[in-house]
Amino acid sequence: MYLFIVEKRRLQANDLAALEKLEKRVMGETGIDSYTLQPLAVHGRIFTLESHAGKRIGPADGRIAGKFEVPQPLERKIGLSPECRILGAAEFIPSFSEKGLAHLFGFYVDDFLRGTGAAGTLLLCAERTIAQNCDVTRIDLTVSRDNGRAVAFYEKHGYSRTSYKRDYYGRGRHRLIMEKELRAELPPPEIAAKALKTRSLRNGRVKKQPGEKPR
Repeated sequence: MYLFIVEKRRLQANDLAALEKLEKRVMGETGIDSYTLQPLAVHGRIFTLESHAGKRIGPADGRIAGKFEVPQPLERKIGLSPECRILGAAEFIPSFSEKGLAHLFGFYVDDFLRGTGAAGTLLLCAERTIAQNCDVTRIDLTVSRDNGRAVAFYEKHGYSRTSYKRDYYGRGRHRLIMEKELRAELPPPEIAAKALKTRSLRNGRVKKQPGEKPR
């Protein structure tokens, strides 16, 4: 079974409904709705992590940016539904203030995928695609300094802390700013995907690992 990373330039009605539901469940109060998701896809970039068991990905679904095979224990968790299932997303906004800069507005995977390497593969594939196709050379993001697990995830994947903004999202909502310079040639996402085959999945259970919530 394969998971696909799909570049979305417009979201179909079923995609909007699935993403909005996943946003609210995974991101909590910072989750966004269809009125924000669609402009993000049309004027920015959204990459979704999807299972398509028994269903071919057509032009209306988006462009396949990458895919990777998942181990059997994880395959059982995902299930073999013939319908498309969205399991995560990376959402980017282009910058008008600096050429080559993009903002990682949102990034998340379904809870049961944490610690499997799927999140890192999604991030690397999305970075590689916007670097090659959109001339992006640097990415920044905001994350709560109290969310140590998310900070550790981003540092592991090449992001550095650059500043701390008090009241960034309103009174008491401070945020850490992190940035990453994209190399001219990023390694193919298949390298990161190998982690899915080498992680220990004892008794078919995925060990909980750090979260990856920006915003």
